[in-house]
Amino acid sequence: MSALSESILETIKSNGGTITIKEAEEKNISPKKLQRMVKQGSLERVTRGLYLHPEFLEDSYFPRCILYRLSHIITILINLKRSFKNYQTPV
Repeated sequence: MSALSESILETIKSNGGTITIKEAEEKNISPKKLQRMVKQGSLERVTRGLYLHPEFLEDSYFPRCILYRLSHIITILINLKRSFKNYQTPV
């Protein structure tokens, strides 16, 4: 495994086991590199833009549908946060 891959995995581990495309780009990690790591089995793609380190799955039988539902909930919460961030109260 390359030094870059090890650095990415350490970043993911310190981030609770996940990384988003935005977080990766902030650390100068290309989305292509994350895709390669998925192909190598170092990462799992949960949903578009969200990657999970396999060690953070508590159980190998953990249903993937739960991960997908969680990813949808996270996406909704992120979008709500953005909506309220841009909301200005009328005077």
